Amino acid sequence: MKNKPLYFENLDIMRFVAAYLVLLSHVELTMGLMGLPNNWSNPWADLESSGKANLWSAYNGNLSKLLHAFSHEMGAMAVIFFFVLSGFLITLLLLREKEVQGKIDVKRFYLRRVLRIWPLYFVVVLLGLYGLPLLGDAFYVKSQSPNLAADWRILDLPYLLILPNLSNGLMVGGFPPNIGQAWSIGVEEQFYLFWPWLFILLKAKPKWLTVFIVLVVAVKFMALQWGWPRWLQIFLVTMKFESMAIGGIGAYIYFNGGMRKISMNAWRVIGAGALLGILGSFVLCPPQIQDALFLVQSCFFLLVILAGVVLPNKLPLVVRGPLVWLGQRSYGIYMWHMMFLTFSAYISSRLFPANLLNPATVVLLSTAMTIGMSHLSYMLLEMPFLRLKHRLGAVK
Repeated sequence: MKNKPLYFENLDIMRFVAAYLVLLSHVELTMGLMGLPNNWSNPWADLESSGKANLWSAYNGNLSKLLHAFSHEMGAMAVIFFFVLSGFLITLLLLREKEVQGKIDVKRFYLRRVLRIWPLYFVVVLLGLYGLPLLGDAFYVKSQSPNLAADWRILDLPYLLILPNLSNGLMVGGFPPNIGQAWSIGVEEQFYLFWPWLFILLKAKPKWLTVFIVLVVAVKFMALQWGWPRWLQIFLVTMKFESMAIGGIGAYIYFNGGMRKISMNAWRVIGAGALLGILGSFVLCPPQIQDALFLVQSCFFLLVILAGVVLPNKLPLVVRGPLVWLGQRSYGIYMWHMMFLTFSAYISSRLFPANLLNPATVVLLSTAMTIGMSHLSYMLLEMPFLRLKHRLGAVK
């Protein structure tokens, strides 16, 4: 491979930051779903009702309001980051395998994905569907728990088949309590199902991946404009395959030495500029292209990832070590955080009267419980399967 080394420590840290941003963005949302006092709002609804050109205009440049709006959307952006990173790493794995072995072993590819994703996914999903509802009010979400009474073919079966985004469409956008975040894991698994075959067919070349992205966008556009069934529209819109393909383009460029002529200082500027671009694209996005904003942000996230894999980490070990440790448990943080947000909000509502209920308390409690459970699940549930995965030739 033309570019070495690849700094996985930076990617681990990025993973943790993204997973934790998802947790933070869900705090007030969870409190709202539980019927507790909160300040959550949908910035895109605010923009639409204002009739202004963008959020900057809608909030009259008020930095406090803009940051508050960003805090409610940063979780959605973090999920897009995960999609881009997944596409990057999976494509890099396939490129390396092709270089070393001369071919892609699709069977082993699928087995590696199963070993990495399925154990924790099914533990959390089974708990959410069948375990937590037995625990009473502690995990009850006022606006979502009634969804558990839906036809099992609409709710349970799609989640058990790793098609949670299909369930969200069939339930008219509804989510089950405590496991709604699993929709993005389903999208990644659906992408992995066909990606190695597409990789073999297209050889992951940027021009063909760009064609693939255009075709996916075209299908979604037709679904929305031609009045396809709403459940199918939601299913297709949640399939952010374009973001993962953008990550694949980045992996191809990295693997084939397309970044060698760019200096370290230039990459620092590129990375910082991309982070500003993510924030700016959110604040200045016109409502007419809001649905396509994730494509713009996917490109910015790719630049952040590329900067991360080529720039050495100069954080002191006392800071870098814990962040890497947390990054290695980021999948668990993402999968466990919703149920502990619910539980933390429940505890807080019992400890404090409504006028003193503070989201900071929920943040502290949920952070401690989520990280604790993520560590336990990493050591006791994920690691045994990860050891098997590494024997099958994983990237890391």
